[in-house]
Amino acid sequence: MIFHALFLLFLYKQNSSIIKDIKSVEFEDYVRISLELKEKVDFNFSADKKTISLLFSRELSPRKKIIEINDIRKSKTISSNFWAELQENKIEIKFKNNFSVARYFVIPFPYKIIIDVGFKEKDIEDFMREKKRKPRIVIDAGHGGKDPGTTFSGIKEKDIALFVAKKLYEEAKRRGKFDTFLTRDKDIFLELEERSAIANALECDAFISIHVNSSKTYAKGFEIYYFSQKFSEYAFRIAQKENGVKMTKDESIAFSISSDFREDSSREFAKTIASRINKLNSVRRIEGAPFYVLAGTFCPSVLIELGFITNPEDRKKLKDKNYISRLVEKIYIAIEEFMNAYLYQNSYL
Repeated sequence: MIFHALFLLFLYKQNSSIIKDIKSVEFEDYVRISLELKEKVDFNFSADKKTISLLFSRELSPRKKIIEINDIRKSKTISSNFWAELQENKIEIKFKNNFSVARYFVIPFPYKIIIDVGFKEKDIEDFMREKKRKPRIVIDAGHGGKDPGTTFSGIKEKDIALFVAKKLYEEAKRRGKFDTFLTRDKDIFLELEERSAIANALECDAFISIHVNSSKTYAKGFEIYYFSQKFSEYAFRIAQKENGVKMTKDESIAFSISSDFREDSSREFAKTIASRINKLNSVRRIEGAPFYVLAGTFCPSVLIELGFITNPEDRKKLKDKNYISRLVEKIYIAIEEFMNAYLYQNSYL
């Protein structure tokens, strides 16, 4: 099942303002707001029932402005559930209904403040019902649409990623132990923050992003990554490639809540996958790195590089449907093993 998000844009035209744009992805019980600035500005974040306030260290606008929410495809207001007010050095995002949780993280380049807001109030009966539900996994096919990913000899990363993601989805549906979702089931472009927002809106229990690699050398084999701000030079370069931006190593992704548990569980998830797929090809590395698509998830999350399309042996495997079937089966078994051995034992569900 593909989970379609409604992608909205605050249509805010500015002159001297440092605000570049404000986007949102809105779901039934969850909203992600992405505020992109032209440069880094220090700020304080606070939240109180119906209002989120960001107090900046410099002036944004001399006059009070109301920023309406518009559908970028139709250019008309379609939601009155929340809006933004801008005045001097302060932005207030106001909601029609009380929210239950609000948190943020900061992506350094381009400089974005990502705000996640949840509206679901859970009592003990709701919690117990959810514990009895099937675990949920979200499979993300990297790149797509205008973003082909890495390319070589007519082969596009986005196409391989989508093919493998759909095969993994079909395998999981056939087994029937998980509720399984795709971020995309066709050749469309999704923002990185939109992909993880879909996973969060679904309250998924594991997130896996599918990619392929390239190299100027004859490097071959799998690479599996989880989100971390401690990384090697090589892992940092791979994160830059997948993030689609140039970063400096002293830039970090800041969180309003601790991400230690998620990093630990994601590392275990990566190790579990590696232990299964290494029977098909060598696992070059299991590492942490600052991948934007993994930074925004609330659950254990990994990014798999399935091989190097620049390597003749890997390329041949990635074009072999029988090999892909075996690979997908190994990945699925690893997901199931991780769910059973780690998530349940740690009372994650």
